Amino acid sequence: MKQKLINNEDNEYLCVCDEAGNPLYTAARKVIHTKGLRHRVIHLWFVDEMYLYFQQRSADKEAFPLGYDITCAGHIDPKESAQDACIRECEEELGITLTKQQLQPIGTYYEEMMISKGIDREFADVFLCRFPLTSCKLNNEVLTVGKIKLDDIVKMLQHMQTGCDFYDLLKPQVCRLNASDIFLHEPAYYQWLLKAILA
Repeated sequence: MKQKLINNEDNEYLCVCDEAGNPLYTAARKVIHTKGLRHRVIHLWFVDEMYLYFQQRSADKEAFPLGYDITCAGHIDPKESAQDACIRECEEELGITLTKQQLQPIGTYYEEMMISKGIDREFADVFLCRFPLTSCKLNNEVLTVGKIKLDDIVKMLQHMQTGCDFYDLLKPQVCRLNASDIFLHEPAYYQWLLKAILA
């Protein structure tokens, strides 16, 4: 792959991809987001028989500040695999060490989202970890981690209810969330995710 350094002010470089998700060259992360260049990320969801696990993002996150989102997510570095990125991000964000055998790949999902500094065009390699989270050690990107009943998520997507209980794992406490607090991506993403989880 041809290496092309676009902006030396940002020390995080990512692969820019073509429309099919193939790597083209590397560019600074802030350039990628400002110009809306396609790139690859990982989404890692912890799930058990009853619950899907969410993290609450910190207030200074570029996308979805304070929103309840994917258990663990992040960019794939130019020289690492999606599985390696999952393991690294999970260690960094949640303080949990995983093995590749614990990761269940369910596919790649492409989406485009508006963020504070531009547009985010991402190919997300999505993985499941099918066991409950019981403890974690968070970094400063994550405020807390908790779980929501799978049945509640299905009912909200079907517009049968407008909110759900979030069972915080760290406080511990239960708080009431609206659908808009957790459905930060397009509805089709969660429908695709649930289909894989419940298969």
